[in-house]
Amino acid sequence: MKNLTLTLFFLLSILANTKAQFGPCYDAPTFEFTGTVAAWSHRIIDPYKDTMCAAIIKYSDQTTIRIDPKFHKNDFIAVYDNMLFGTIIESYNQKTGQVNWRQSFNRKTTDTEKGTSCIDIQINEDNTALLTCFQSTSVGVNILSTTVFAGFINQRTISLIDGSLLKYVLNPLFADRIVRNVSKPLQKVRGQNLYSYFFCNQQSIDSTYSYKCDMKYIDRDSLRKVLPTVVPPSINFKHKDSDGFGPNYATSGPLIENDSNFIYFTEYYWEDKWRHEMWKVDDYGNLKWRKDFTSLMATPQDSRGSVYPDFDILHDRLRLYAKHRLPGFYDGHGGYIDFDFNGDVIKDNRAMIIDNRYVGHLKTINLRDSDDLLHCIRFTDNNNIHFYRQKPDGTYLKAGEMINNNRDIYAFIPYKINQSTNGDIFLHFNVVLDSLTTIGNFNEGGWQFVCMVRASDLGIAVGADDDIVSKPVITIYPNPTTDAFAIDIDKSQYPLTIALKDMLGNEILNTIISEGEKISLSNLPNGVYNLLLKSKNNQTFSTSHKIIKIE
Repeated sequence: MKNLTLTLFFLLSILANTKAQFGPCYDAPTFEFTGTVAAWSHRIIDPYKDTMCAAIIKYSDQTTIRIDPKFHKNDFIAVYDNMLFGTIIESYNQKTGQVNWRQSFNRKTTDTEKGTSCIDIQINEDNTALLTCFQSTSVGVNILSTTVFAGFINQRTISLIDGSLLKYVLNPLFADRIVRNVSKPLQKVRGQNLYSYFFCNQQSIDSTYSYKCDMKYIDRDSLRKVLPTVVPPSINFKHKDSDGFGPNYATSGPLIENDSNFIYFTEYYWEDKWRHEMWKVDDYGNLKWRKDFTSLMATPQDSRGSVYPDFDILHDRLRLYAKHRLPGFYDGHGGYIDFDFNGDVIKDNRAMIIDNRYVGHLKTINLRDSDDLLHCIRFTDNNNIHFYRQKPDGTYLKAGEMINNNRDIYAFIPYKINQSTNGDIFLHFNVVLDSLTTIGNFNEGGWQFVCMVRASDLGIAVGADDDIVSKPVITIYPNPTTDAFAIDIDKSQYPLTIALKDMLGNEILNTIISEGEKISLSNLPNGVYNLLLKSKNNQTFSTSHKIIKIE
């Protein structure tokens, strides 16, 4: 089924180049919700794409979000993919939703922008961001060219003040182009000025293996491919039928545990069943462990219809969103599984039923300063968006419901969920057509919406368990950081008492800082640290945050 979906997107790419048009083309939905109301919302539109119809949706409307959004001071930064080698970056004011600036790198703009698909964004402490992107080699050539899924690696430094392009580095060598099915984001190699990534591909009929993943390396300054001193072993798969052919594979990752541990997932359909494997490597590509978790992801009833999982990474675990077949509901019965970084199950919460209703689509976050989870759910029996808090004992408390007043054909699917430091919830929705189920519709690349729901409207408190408390807006940046970080807070809260602890609870630093003073982590090893902030001898507020030190 996933192969059919991928085929659909490839055909849509062809249509975009041939300008073919099919009907009817559906109008975009509007963001019409009552009940729990969003403080603001936006629909993402690509201003450089045609408004002609691509089968059922306009080219300019078809976007998705692949990179986790970032918070920077009072802004919310999101990077969107236009599904056709183009990128749109938007900066929103967290409180009002006002668009501060918009930047596009698109096939219809200049030579340094066209055909660009960005795979990573890093926020720097100097109010800039570093984007790592592919620039398609297919721009200007026939879409059926074999180079359509290959690109030149490039990096762009943009201003977070106005979105302007400050620096552009491109490796234009055709021999160094990178196929799009590499691991994303690129990994940094400890002690060397290199990025590393896995390139995974199907093997020829005369190969011993049906699929293999090999580690590749790129110089971080020139973006040129380089050969390592020692080549790590390949990650091999051997599933061949009597004709010598293997299944189609899909590899996702890396999920970054820390600067030296990376986890990948590979899925394939073999012997009438979806198979799922998870594997962990260090930054040099050496395999640490490899596990098959098919029994968790695919029951016998799922043998011909598994829906591929989504995943998140938290500071101490991996979270996979698993779905199983549910008669009458194409997209399956949703839930999640938490794994530790050794691939062992911490919590199995598949096939969730809440208030006697089947969970369909699900996105979950761990709430700040709380042991609770917040679930954003679309149940299988209606098109509303529900919020539930899950307590540590497993009980559920309903926190809110956004009642969808759009036509029934529009399904608002929770796609990404983030929480700001003051507790507000930022949601991305992928809106698809419920009525078209022949190939599952658009699993990604529908109408894209972003909205903000205030913490107070969901009964969420930051720093307290159940009571709503008033706290100043706090931004810690850059986070992750390579050296020092700063704290952005109302000046009336100074002086601040800060305490820094490692994940074992050992106190590393305890000091008082003044406005504008930075805290250096240069003498500390890479990792995750707990940062406790207190103001005016703890009379005003006390709150904790996670700070991540990277290379």
